[in-house]
Amino acid sequence: MEWMDPTESEQLAREAIFDTTMELIRDNLPGFAAVRVGSQVTGLAMPTSDTDIRLFHPTLSLDPSVNLQDYRDHINKGMDIMFDILKTHAEYTLTEKVGGHYPVLNTTHKETGLSVQIVSGPSSVHSQKLVRKSLSEHPHLKTLFTIIKTALDMRGLSSVYIGGLGSYPIFNMVLAALNLHRLEHPTPSSPPTAATLLLYTLDFYANVFNPYAFAISASPFRVFRKRRRATAAETKAATYNPVLRAELNIAKPVHLEHYMLCLQDPADINNDLGRKSFAFKHVQATMKEMHANLTVLVGASKERGKARLECLLRAVVGRCDYVYDDRRARLELFGEECVRNPQPLYRVGPEGEAEEEKMTRWARKKRIKAEKRLQDEQDVGGEKVSSEENKDKDAPEGRS
Repeated sequence: MEWMDPTESEQLAREAIFDTTMELIRDNLPGFAAVRVGSQVTGLAMPTSDTDIRLFHPTLSLDPSVNLQDYRDHINKGMDIMFDILKTHAEYTLTEKVGGHYPVLNTTHKETGLSVQIVSGPSSVHSQKLVRKSLSEHPHLKTLFTIIKTALDMRGLSSVYIGGLGSYPIFNMVLAALNLHRLEHPTPSSPPTAATLLLYTLDFYANVFNPYAFAISASPFRVFRKRRRATAAETKAATYNPVLRAELNIAKPVHLEHYMLCLQDPADINNDLGRKSFAFKHVQATMKEMHANLTVLVGASKERGKARLECLLRAVVGRCDYVYDDRRARLELFGEECVRNPQPLYRVGPEGEAEEEKMTRWARKKRIKAEKRLQDEQDVGGEKVSSEENKDKDAPEGRS
């Protein structure tokens, strides 16, 4: 973990690239706002982690007269403008826009190879609070996250776009295992070590957890069953129980891909962090191999002495030093030429819980309208059936 922490020069390089991108947003999108999000805010950033920036409009996002679709269309226009600017900018390359519910703009800083992402999604204030709180409660959480994230990245399994798991889902997977460990060991005789917890986490996902049948929530730890349809009693109870309603909403097996991870986001119980993890079988196989290799290597090291212990993680995670050295060297050289900005552009415009609440209200209104429409359709269908039955009763004998 210490080796994967950014050096001072690497951090200066990351700050300079971030400031350059923020200046482009500020100069070309008047009225818009942007803030840093992701691992750089929560303290989980590695030297080669993407620089994530969220684009939004601080005025329209809080205007009650603006509906959600009009707001998204306005943000998409800003994303299109930034796409045109970055595509022709001398310092950036490989610029592309990925469509979807919330479009993402990907580009690469040419000199360092550092990826920059501009996202148009909702506020991540609550998830950032969750990460900080969890890191303060679990002293080994960052270490385990760094090891498992790096191991999956070495095998091409840390990209959501190819069915892997991003940083936030991996963080919640580790958090879930640590919270389960505390439930199973409420009064340990001695504090667990990072090594013990690493073996426990790998063993849980490799050999214990069954993604075909169950879903999990990280904090507080909870396991609930996947089901295609809710029973009548569950549907009725979900009307008054938002937690059960969220479970019924997300814990549905995906057709022909029942193995996919269903991981409830503690910061948003209606969000399934594993809904795109169609490579989760590979993630589980990787963790199973890591657990088996660690178990064998630990046994061999005990027989031969402590000289081999320093090589254990290298053999399990992979030679990440070979893979990352070139990218880190480019970042280091660029950072040595940077001067620390006395007023770094951490944000252009405010981001707070008021905007988060506005997005939540939009989602709640949309759900209420959908439920009312469904109820109206059921009522109309019931009245139609009732009227037909009455006609049958009034009809003369011999006719129906």
